[in-house]
Amino acid sequence: MEPVVTFDRQRLDYGAQLLGGLQTETVHIVNDEHLPFSFNFDLMSMGGASEVPPGFRRPVLEIQPMSGLVPPNSRTPVVINFSPAEEKFHNFNLVCDVRKKPNKLNLNVKGEGYAVHSKLMLSEEAVGGGTGERELIDSRKGVNYIDYGAVHLNEKLVKTISIHNTGKFNR
Repeated sequence: MEPVVTFDRQRLDYGAQLLGGLQTETVHIVNDEHLPFSFNFDLMSMGGASEVPPGFRRPVLEIQPMSGLVPPNSRTPVVINFSPAEEKFHNFNLVCDVRKKPNKLNLNVKGEGYAVHSKLMLSEEAVGGGTGERELIDSRKGVNYIDYGAVHLNEKLVKTISIHNTGKFNR
C-alpha cells in the first residue's frame, strides 16, 4: 500500500444546533509518509461561511489552523467550529490543498441551525364550565395585562397562561 496523506474521517455532522450556539469537533490530517507536508484550506470551499453575519460574534464555520505542517508519520489536529446564524441546513465540502500532492483532501461538513419559536397563549374558563377563545398575548408590547373584568362574590373565573413551541425542534 502506498503511503498517503488523508483526513481521519470523511465527514462531520453537527446535527441541529441552536442559532448563535457553538459546537466544536476535531479532525486529524494523517501523514503516513516519511516526509512532512504543508496544508492549506481553501476559503472558497467554505462558501461564505467564514464571514461573520450581522448581529453575530463568530462565523458559521471556523477552522483552526487554516494552514500548517503535518510532520512525517504523524497526525495534526484541526478544530472545526460550527455556529449557525440562520434557520437552514448547512452543507460544506471543505477542500484542503496538500503541497506536492496531486489530489486535494475533502471533508464534508453538515449541520442545521434552529431557533425556538414560542407563543404565549391565554385561555379563559367561563363560570358555566365552558372555555373561552384562546388569544395570543402580544410579546411586542413589553408588559401584558390580564383583565378579569367584573367577578362577583363566590364566582370563579380561571385564566390559564400556556407556552407553545411552534418550532421544528423539541428543545
